[in-house]
Amino acid sequence: MIRLSLKENVSIRIRIVLILLILGMSDFAAAQWECRSGLAGHLKPIVKDAPIRWAVENTISFGKVDDITISNMQAFGGMELSFNKHQLFGEGGLKGWRTKQDDIGINKKIRLGLRELFYRYYTEKTSLTAGFQSLILSDYFLVNERAMAVNFNHNDKSYIIDAKIGSVAKKYSRYGTFCSVKYLYDIIPGRELPFFGNSIGETNFAGAVVSWIPSPKEEASKDITSEDDSSQTGSLDGEFGEFEDSGEFNEFEEFEDINIGEDKNTAGKKNRIVNQAGLIFYEEFGSKIDKPKYYVGALAEFDLPLPFTLETELLHQQIENNKALIYYLRMKNEHIWNLGNRTAWSLKYFGKYNIDDDASINTSFSNLFIGEAARLNTLDIPLYQAAVKHSFSKLRLHIKIQAVGQLKDDEISEIDFAIGKRFYNYFKLTGIFSRINAIIFNEPFYLARLELRTTF
Repeated sequence: MIRLSLKENVSIRIRIVLILLILGMSDFAAAQWECRSGLAGHLKPIVKDAPIRWAVENTISFGKVDDITISNMQAFGGMELSFNKHQLFGEGGLKGWRTKQDDIGINKKIRLGLRELFYRYYTEKTSLTAGFQSLILSDYFLVNERAMAVNFNHNDKSYIIDAKIGSVAKKYSRYGTFCSVKYLYDIIPGRELPFFGNSIGETNFAGAVVSWIPSPKEEASKDITSEDDSSQTGSLDGEFGEFEDSGEFNEFEEFEDINIGEDKNTAGKKNRIVNQAGLIFYEEFGSKIDKPKYYVGALAEFDLPLPFTLETELLHQQIENNKALIYYLRMKNEHIWNLGNRTAWSLKYFGKYNIDDDASINTSFSNLFIGEAARLNTLDIPLYQAAVKHSFSKLRLHIKIQAVGQLKDDEISEIDFAIGKRFYNYFKLTGIFSRINAIIFNEPFYLARLELRTTF
């Protein structure tokens, strides 16, 4: 067996990550796409106590959609340099895919891309990030995008300020040339898609959310005794997403470790009904946006008696001859069983009220990606999503099912089932089966896919 010295080990790790980053940078403007990733969560020091951390992630996937056989692979490397209150982070690599239909033709390509490259200054309460980055505005659906941007966050316990301004170009947006799963399958042709400029500065956004977080002490003085746990489950979008950590199945992330026998109704009790309330301002502008777009509104999250958590948001869309109200409702809850297993469910609805006749929702950078195959977005409102997930703690296995649907136009509906298993800390195997229907289909479409991801 060949043994490498510490210096040689470090050198090899740096070279692997740098090669992937350089490959990504070499075609930065022409080959951006979005993909689910756990890479940032696996960053580790190159050597003990070193300020440089690294990680590498590889994914292979195989599947079938109707008569189309699909496969893809990806390899990404990330490197972070942190010192004092400063952080530099880069992430890039390569991706390949292949489709084959009825044993007639094969479409295959390999692309290089950069996913992140930014600088961040941070303190205990505040962070300022500038560069090429993935962004989620802290309302419930307005922005989930990759952009050249400046991102400001301040959290002072009782209030949160989240402000972002950025520019999105078609080739590296989440729904861009190589993004999403359009290059693998597009089962509903002719659907309206978001519009993006071809270069930086043509399609831009700016948004801010100011939120108030009431303290338990303040609410207790009003004799409010709600005992819900209002912990948030976040969402990350994905190009080949799975249920727990992607936009298309964004209801539940992987659950954190929990104590066996912990009671959900006593864990993290809060003596309050209002968990959060906030004001929202958002606009889209640029030389390729023909009409100014403005959105103003409010959000709130409540603990309800049963116990449930209710998320709400109301926005006014101000566009010439296209004014409307957009509203969002989500009911959710989760239960921890005696053996540490957990069941979570969520019901979500996006609706609108037309102020101008035949108004349509025109947010460009929401990227809801609801449904593994349909990938419904704000353009499809009104729409719904219902999901249930059960996690077996000791087995590190989860099962999920969801139903999503569009209530107008093509009346797209989809049912998705997924089962996933983690092996050690580096491997995750996920199987997904979907049934998709729409009024334009003579019969339903079916999708089956198996994915193995390795992160180290």
